[in-house]
Amino acid sequence: MPSITLVPIGGLCNRLRAIQSAIALANDCHVSLRVVWLRDQGLGARFTDLFQPHAFITDSTSWLRYGVARRRNGYLPAIWQRALFDTCIDEADLSSVLDSDTSEAEKAQVIRQQIKCKTFIQTGLGFYPCDDRLFKHQFIPSASVRQLLDQRLSLITPHTVGIHIRRTDNTRAIHHSPLSAFEQAMQADLERDPDTTFYVATDDPAVLLHLKSHFPSSIITHSLSTTLTPTRSTVAGMQDAVAELFTLIACPRFHGSYWSSFSDTVVACHDKGKANIIC
Repeated sequence: MPSITLVPIGGLCNRLRAIQSAIALANDCHVSLRVVWLRDQGLGARFTDLFQPHAFITDSTSWLRYGVARRRNGYLPAIWQRALFDTCIDEADLSSVLDSDTSEAEKAQVIRQQIKCKTFIQTGLGFYPCDDRLFKHQFIPSASVRQLLDQRLSLITPHTVGIHIRRTDNTRAIHHSPLSAFEQAMQADLERDPDTTFYVATDDPAVLLHLKSHFPSSIITHSLSTTLTPTRSTVAGMQDAVAELFTLIACPRFHGSYWSSFSDTVVACHDKGKANIIC
């Protein structure tokens, strides 16, 4: 029976958008889907630590079988993958399709044509058209995340604007979405509505402290965010990230960062249609 095995790679939202794409692709091709959630240094939580389980999603730590083939691992994963599957599609293969000068429908058709008997896909891209309205049905927070999320949602009002400011190693976000641009947008929000509050999520505590000093009565955030930057390699850090993601989606309005899959996911899933990227 034809099947797709997906190994989503990268950070949280890279993986989630790859899974969304794979679900839609499998449905359109009428094939079964298996997703292998690989725990690694960049994402140290099981899928079920973060979300309610799906029968087609399994956890693994086997980098030898499911990891990205690189020089430092002797390209050993590629040997296993080619032995186990009829077709192997990696991120470079998908990028060549997605970057081609063709219509979205033609790109989708090319990807469908690559699905053979046993197909292996490894990517962190949103590589196939899907319905973002299904996101909150496909990814339901785990009980532990739900507790964190409920604490945050209690802070949100009809006047709250979600803010996601990506810094640290993301040089494109820093360059194209400077802090000054966020400040200008936030000031404009306050001029339109003096009751505006800002729920701020950032990977840089210094940014949060700066905004608190500029908008002292308008900033709300998770209580630990001013002193701690959650670590993606830990379960607690990833649960915090999922809670932040769903909190930002719940905000009536949103300003996000350029070149951030986290911000892009909020914009794509935003119910109110009042979400934008600062750039």
